Amino acid sequence: MADQAAPALSLLAVSMGVTVFQQMSPPLSEIRKRTPRDDPSFAADVRVGECAATAITVGVGIIASGLAGSSIPLWIAILVSGMMVAVYEVTLNRYRPLEAKA
Repeated sequence: MADQAAPALSLLAVSMGVTVFQQMSPPLSEIRKRTPRDDPSFAADVRVGECAATAITVGVGIIASGLAGSSIPLWIAILVSGMMVAVYEVTLNRYRPLEAKA
């Protein structure tokens, strides 16, 4: 039973992780327009949202792992959190390798 539930609960962790990050943090289009140097309070808001979303995502992963009897949903939740934090931090710090320099 545990092996059959792990993929479904891992998908739950992925979808919840992305949704929670979108709900707890400002939109990426808004983050892209500002810099931490110009607006440090906005950068703090983004980072607080990242922390809250990571905590919720990992919590969902822990619950899903308990239900599945496998650690796979927890590791997936940690991976999704890391990827989402990386996306938000790269956007916040204005690192855009694909854009031409003006």
